[in-house]
Amino acid sequence: MSDPKWLSRRTALKAGITVLAGTLAAGEARADSDPDIGKQSKESVNYRYHPAANGNHCGICANFLAPDNPDNPTHKDARCKLVAGVIDPNGYCIAFAKKRKNA
Repeated sequence: MSDPKWLSRRTALKAGITVLAGTLAAGEARADSDPDIGKQSKESVNYRYHPAANGNHCGICANFLAPDNPDNPTHKDARCKLVAGVIDPNGYCIAFAKKRKNA
């Protein structure tokens, strides 16, 4: 009654789980390799490479990730938590949020 040409349910399930696990692992690897996934474009936040008239700039923003910041996935260029691409510490955008001083 069993035909070797047909896969058993157990074999098919194992194969499906293996493919799913591989797909999920590949997706995680891609997310780790691209620090800009899910971030806004510079154009959409009106990013400029100079400070605002009031002196606010990326270097004092709560969303700024300096190259030596452990939360910065690239550890080579300054980044932002919200804006895609390399960020100039002297730049400015409408997503600016001044860092709070530690109490």
